[in-house]
Amino acid sequence: FDVKSAYLNADIDCQIFIEQPTGYETFTNGIKNVLKLKKSIYGLKQSGRNWNILLHKHLCNMSFVQSLADTCVYTKTNGHIKIIIVIFVDDILVAGNDMKAIDEVRNYFQNAFKMKCLGKISLFLGMQFKVEAGMISINQKNYILHLLERFNMSDCKAKSIPCDPSIRNLSSDDSDDLNDATLYREIVGSLIYLMSATRPDLCYVVTKLSEKMSRPTNAHLNLAKHVIRYLKYTIDYQLVFTKSDTDLKLEGYSDSDWGSSDDRRSISGYCFQLNKCGPL
Repeated sequence: FDVKSAYLNADIDCQIFIEQPTGYETFTNGIKNVLKLKKSIYGLKQSGRNWNILLHKHLCNMSFVQSLADTCVYTKTNGHIKIIIVIFVDDILVAGNDMKAIDEVRNYFQNAFKMKCLGKISLFLGMQFKVEAGMISINQKNYILHLLERFNMSDCKAKSIPCDPSIRNLSSDDSDDLNDATLYREIVGSLIYLMSATRPDLCYVVTKLSEKMSRPTNAHLNLAKHVIRYLKYTIDYQLVFTKSDTDLKLEGYSDSDWGSSDDRRSISGYCFQLNKCGPL
């Protein structure tokens, strides 16, 4: 679902006056009037918060429970029926195992707000979804194509590994500092979103590159571009979630590199699984 003009649904939480827009001024005794806001308009610092509070109240009215781990996730269980709602500002995802219960949620929202029902999920926050019986796959192929175009690397030579093995031993003294680190930070920032969404295979290299955001060198920039070349080679990679044929069992693993970085700090990694993974 996509809520139209979401912020305008929330009442203002304090008195705020604004100037009249050019061409629509009115005067009283020769003095230009001002406008008193009745709703949270776009551009106010608190508008997003006011909208979130309003949406939270509606979800609580429907007996949804907010997740303690992620405040953007709400769940509702009634017997064997379970509904999960994910909120991202004015975009709402609804998933469940009963279409009648999902329709009830949709009807409630449509009565409360002006909104558009976009149907079965196919695109959300730069992620492309494919939903089939017993399987959901997620990829960011279009995002990667945009990344290649944005950084003028559409015609670059593809790489089959995410980073040069020398990254482990690279220090800031091995190359000259960048005169302007803007490009480097833009690349790493774009990679962070990609890594956290659908590409966990980038975790190690993006972590190493993120350590140098304040003082990157030409060598670090080349390594960042190496990752983009790897993305071109693996542009069709995707996350695939399939229905398990066995009972779910949560298992977790963690490890540390025991202070291998320049500042002698350890970097930890972890992995959790709900059932036995297939071959990696």
